[in-house]
Amino acid sequence: MKATIFLTAICFITLIGYEACRPAIKSTSAFQSFSTQFIREEAGGIIILKSYGSGYTQAECIQNAKYNSVRDIIFKGISGANDQRPLLMGANPEEKYRTYFSGFFAQDGPFNSFVSTSNRGNIDKNYRVVTDGGGPGRRAIDSRRTERQTIGVEVVVKKEELRREMEKLTNTN
Repeated sequence: MKATIFLTAICFITLIGYEACRPAIKSTSAFQSFSTQFIREEAGGIIILKSYGSGYTQAECIQNAKYNSVRDIIFKGISGANDQRPLLMGANPEEKYRTYFSGFFAQDGPFNSFVSTSNRGNIDKNYRVVTDGGGPGRRAIDSRRTERQTIGVEVVVKKEELRREMEKLTNTN
């Protein structure tokens, strides 16, 4: 009996010693959060955000960043803003108004009238991240870049006008 307790204690001490002496695992990945970030609010219901978009061209990245910022304001809310709540609340509003949002978020859809870029196309090189290296044998499609990139863009969103649009949507249904 004493031998089992002694062997158990030795195993326990060895296990604790091994875990304590083992070096911590350090991540070398360059993880960066690509969530929409609040910058500031201005008069007239305008909100300035830093939003990220991915694509093969700069224009595609900017369009996706604008889409992401409007979508986040409507469905998720923006932390750091005076009013952090999403514009549409309730149980799954995106599914409830699916037909409306399929047209609203189309490539040249109405959401574009509520958002614009604030840096006039001048993208800081620190805001560019290549997220997919195409590889040596990969060719460009439609004369686009061969690697997918993510670009951070400062966007200006007319939040008050967007709120009124969402109120019209909810009041009609």
